[in-house]
Amino acid sequence: MSLAVKQQLTGIFAPVGESLLGVVQLAARDPAAGGGNGGRDKRDETRYLCLTAKRNGKNKLNKVKYAGGTYNVTKSWVVTDMTVLEVVDKYTFITVFGRPQQWQATDAHAKDEFLATMLKLAKKKPPRLVNVDNRLMKASNYDLLDEGGDTSESNAAPGADTNGEAKPAATAEDELYLGQAAELVNIDDLLRDLNWKSNNSATAVERKLQQELVQLESDNIHALIESTARTQLIVAQIDKAVQKLDAMQSWISGYATSLAQIAPQVQYIQDRNRVSQANARNQARLKETLATFLASLAVPAQLEDVLRRAPLAPPHLPDVERAAQALLAAQHTQLDQDLGHLAVVREQTDRLRDLTGQFAHRVVDALVSTAGVEAEAARGDRARVVRARAQLRLPPHTDRELALAPLRGLALWLREAEPRAFQDVLAGYVGHIAPVFRAELRELLEGVKIAASAAPPAAGGAAAGGGRGAAPSGDEAAAGPAEYLFTAHAASSGVAAVAGSVSAGLSKNLAGSKNTLANALGRTGGHARKESSNPTGGKLGGTLGRGGNTGASSPNLMAGESDGATGKGMDFGTAFAIGLAQIVPTVYREQNFVVGFFHLYPNPPSFESRSPKVNPRRWIDALPNYPVPPSTADLVRDVVSAVFDGLPADLNATADVGLARDPGSAIAMLNAVEKQVAAVRATVATAGPARNGSQEWSGSTEFGPPSPSPSAAAAADGPPNYLQTVLVGLQAKLRAAWAKCVEQQVKAVQEAKYSKKRTGVLSFVRIYPRFVDRLVETVEAPPEPVRRLLDNALDTVLRAVVQAIESLPVVDDEVLILENAMYLYGELRSGPAGSIAALDDHLARLQALSAKHADEYVAHLLQKAMGKLVDFVAGLEALLATQTPEEVAFHQAYAKAVAKKVVGAWNAKDVAKACEYVHRKIAKTLADPGVIDQVWELAQRELERVHERTERVCFAVYLGEVEVEFTAADVRTACAQLK
Repeated sequence: MSLAVKQQLTGIFAPVGESLLGVVQLAARDPAAGGGNGGRDKRDETRYLCLTAKRNGKNKLNKVKYAGGTYNVTKSWVVTDMTVLEVVDKYTFITVFGRPQQWQATDAHAKDEFLATMLKLAKKKPPRLVNVDNRLMKASNYDLLDEGGDTSESNAAPGADTNGEAKPAATAEDELYLGQAAELVNIDDLLRDLNWKSNNSATAVERKLQQELVQLESDNIHALIESTARTQLIVAQIDKAVQKLDAMQSWISGYATSLAQIAPQVQYIQDRNRVSQANARNQARLKETLATFLASLAVPAQLEDVLRRAPLAPPHLPDVERAAQALLAAQHTQLDQDLGHLAVVREQTDRLRDLTGQFAHRVVDALVSTAGVEAEAARGDRARVVRARAQLRLPPHTDRELALAPLRGLALWLREAEPRAFQDVLAGYVGHIAPVFRAELRELLEGVKIAASAAPPAAGGAAAGGGRGAAPSGDEAAAGPAEYLFTAHAASSGVAAVAGSVSAGLSKNLAGSKNTLANALGRTGGHARKESSNPTGGKLGGTLGRGGNTGASSPNLMAGESDGATGKGMDFGTAFAIGLAQIVPTVYREQNFVVGFFHLYPNPPSFESRSPKVNPRRWIDALPNYPVPPSTADLVRDVVSAVFDGLPADLNATADVGLARDPGSAIAMLNAVEKQVAAVRATVATAGPARNGSQEWSGSTEFGPPSPSPSAAAAADGPPNYLQTVLVGLQAKLRAAWAKCVEQQVKAVQEAKYSKKRTGVLSFVRIYPRFVDRLVETVEAPPEPVRRLLDNALDTVLRAVVQAIESLPVVDDEVLILENAMYLYGELRSGPAGSIAALDDHLARLQALSAKHADEYVAHLLQKAMGKLVDFVAGLEALLATQTPEEVAFHQAYAKAVAKKVVGAWNAKDVAKACEYVHRKIAKTLADPGVIDQVWELAQRELERVHERTERVCFAVYLGEVEVEFTAADVRTACAQLK
């Protein structure tokens, strides 16, 4: 046996923890052969007997079968359960596990090795051995003293007797003798039955054995006689059966001879029958092919007349579409190649081609002329343009869409039947519609500029509180176009420069030849419009969402902001947001119309399966959000960019106007753009772009594909479409402009100069609350990106303002820092800035700064107004902190007489004069009424505290012997008279 087979057999038992100890290959016995080597099967040897052992001592005999290229264990026995082992010949042996089983090995030597291993494993519970020669016994070291008996009667181990006592080891002569008697029954049991120990006579044993042998031979003879009678009866029956079989054989031979004689005739009949069936099938197939061929090559005369002469108008369109379906079916007919050379086939094909070309020409003229008529009507209606400018509303294009919608089916036929004519229709459509949108969009943007310029002039106030040159101080301020900015001139010039540079870069990125559409359509002439002076490229995104104009807008796109807008008296940011909210839905609706009308969405329905009975109005009213597959993305992108040619440049120019007038409007315009970008992305997500054209739009109908599932909507991560690209470019421009504006405001604050007087509220301090109010007012409901930009700008500018206040030079009483910090804190805390979390830290700084300088300023005023009394009381409080009241009274400077002189000198009249002095100094030094009121309230509290402190320390030290001449009511009365 090969080593590879043993390795494979070892691998079978290794996973279950068994080790292969022995293996022999078996051969199936040939039923026609006898035993021995001559009886081996000549077929492939596919069975094996395997001996395996586990660590727990459980040994098994396994039968393994090789079939289908694999080894399978078909049955297993535990070796200790074997009761008999018999050797038949040098190839065959028998095992008994409940019932006998005979095995025939292919190799005698392998069989002997296998049996020797099995005898070693069976020594714990020896089986009965039959015909096992001494050589195998010695090879297996089998204990001969326990062999030959019925081992099933005793489970004692080899080498021990039935009483469990150890026996001496057998000699070589004993092993030889016992090996020759292996076939006998257990000798000890036999001698015990013969009563060997009582007789002690071999003669008596021999005599008894001879008697039993005679008795056994007699029994055998009787058995043979009885079995012979039964055998003769069976043989007689067998002879009769053989005679009947011989008769049957003769009958079968006669039948076979008759069949052999008629076999050629039957074969001839069968051959002719097959030939006849083949001829019948060929004739039926030929008849079917000819019928199909004749039907496919001809268009009925009535339908052909419809295709050539029927008007392409709504009343006749159902008949025209049915005729077109028949024509398309004839075109799609696949003819047999063997029939293509026939003249009638070529003639009919030429006729179909001529009919298709003529009908395609009629369809192209109908589509292009319908678009041209509607476009001319829109251009001729001057009132539309005037309303667009005056009301900031783009006029609807419902009339054009309704006029073209009935021809939508013919556009699908044109796309399937004549791709070149389909390109002509696209070019013609763009050539007629693009000028209409260009004029309307320009009028709308012009209306935005007019509406913003019509706003009432800004009220006078502090404009630039500091700049490169000196500015008025205090309440003096110069009115300007951007009173809420810190420097109108610097911000306007800087932001305009940035806006111009960003606009130039954006225009350069979007610029492209207007031949892009013609190149994408495979043409350079046709109906393509002329190249404009400000073209946009054809390399923009291509996915669409559900759009809408003023008449029918998408719920995702923000078209409702301009409803009822008059366009008068508004800031530029608001006007720009209204205009943008009109442009975005209009562009998206036109994109959806183009994709739906020309069937550029994924997997459109076949024209042949289309029902001619459609409702154009229903399709227009329920225009779905069409996704755009990669196969048509470039075409859709080029068509839309050509229809809205110049839109990026017009938007940039309008934004530049707004930035030139008011640099701070950048954040308001950016807010509008961010909202539209978010709305566009949400709308694209509801459409769900088809990836690589693999998304199936099953159930597509005349009204487009069904709404995609939420999983498809969540996968909306396709390339940006045309409108997204335009908005993202504008977004980048406005972000840069706003960053420059904030930078200019910070610079203006940092470079602010002050007058020599250095009193009152500084201009940049007075402007900042207006700055916050204006931004919060114009930037309504900002999305998160704009909110972050706004918070960052307010934080940056306020930090610069606070640092400027803290860095003011201190002039004696620090009045300038006090007034500006207190004014700014009060204005911000009471305004919208109080609810802005980004400003909380700065407000806390301002509050602490105001409190610190207010306390110092009031203490300074009290020192001047009531210096001796304040110093005397402060000294007593200082001594009381370290000494007892009795010890304090012994101090010469704080004696009772001195106390009466100092404290008694202040009566109600003197206190009223001190209050008047403090109030006069506050009103004279501070300029802002609000700050004056706050500081005066603080001073009143401090004056009342002076009385409270004086009474407390005098009572504690002098025990009521020194009385305070004025009361707290005197202080309050004096302060009340000064208000």
